[in-house]
This record gives sequence, C-alpha cells and structure tokens, in this order.
Amino acid sequence: MKRKLIALILILCLILCGCGKESRPAEWEDSWTAIAPCLASEGLEGFTFAESADTFGIGGVYYATWTQGAKREYTNAQGEETFIFDAQLYAVVQECRTEAEADQSISAWIAREQQNYSCAEPREVLSNDRTYTLLPMNQGSEGNPYPFGCAAFIRIGTNALCVELVCAETFTGDPQALLEAFLSGLHYHE
Repeated sequence: MKRKLIALILILCLILCGCGKESRPAEWEDSWTAIAPCLASEGLEGFTFAESADTFGIGGVYYATWTQGAKREYTNAQGEETFIFDAQLYAVVQECRTEAEADQSISAWIAREQQNYSCAEPREVLSNDRTYTLLPMNQGSEGNPYPFGCAAFIRIGTNALCVELVCAETFTGDPQALLEAFLSGLHYHE
C-alpha cells in the first residue's frame, strides 16, 4: 500500500510539473526572448539581454531587461550600491483579473513616471498593429542616474505592459526612436 501511495504521489508531481510550464507558441522563433506567456521580444540591436523572470513576487508580474554600454558602479543617495549602464530597457507585464484593473496598472505606471521625470505630453504610436501610449521622459529627479528616457504602455486583454528605456548622461542615441524599434519587435500571443 505504501509503495502505491508513493508511486501515486510521484505521478501527481510529474503531472503538476508538466502542467505548470507553458510551452512557447509555435509561431514564436527560438531566438526571441519570452517575457511572459503572452509576450516575446526580438530584442534591440546594440542592446544585450540581461535577465528575465517568470514571476516577480506575487501577482503575475513578468519582466525582462536589456542593457547598452559598460556596467558601472553607482551609489544612490541612500548609500546603496548598484550598477548602471549607458541605457537600460525594461519590459514588464502585469497579469490582471479584468481590463479595468489592467488600465489602473497603466495609470499607476504613468503617474510614477510623471513623479520621477519631467514628462512631455503622452502621444499614441502604432507598432505591429497595436496602439501604445508613448511618454517621453525629459528631466529625471535629482540623484536619478538615468536623467532621461521614454516609456510605452498598452493593455492587451487583461494584461498591462510597460516598456521603459532609461538613459544615463553618457547615452547618445534617440530614446524614442529606439523604444519604437523595440516595440516593432514585440510579438503577442492571446
């Protein structure tokens, strides 16, 4: 009896492990970086993939990040040490229960950017048949190692997406053009 119970538990564990992982959609290329079950990226020329996480904390948050330039040590105003680059690009997906909840997440992200940066008026940009809200971020708050950048936001079903490109003073590219190029390489699976 004990052996049957152990065998049953092992079978259940194998089944649950197989059910927990979602496979990549067939139309996604192997070279793309999966950010979330619903989103993959081709990346961005001149940027190096840094890391991704299936979930970040509780609540269905997925992210991936890419960097450009050499890694440099940086100490913030609180004395905490970290690393910065010439530019860093983040893609964050928040799974929500409803479309309204996803819209609230996007509103909160935009408000956060507007607290940390002097922002130009948001505008809409079309990429891959999707309309994003693009927010140019001009002047970062004092002590921000990334004084400018650009962010884009969109709701896809009940998912909220924020893509943010933040730039150090050493960065010489056009953040809006680069962000739009990144958006053109995003692929969705609904």
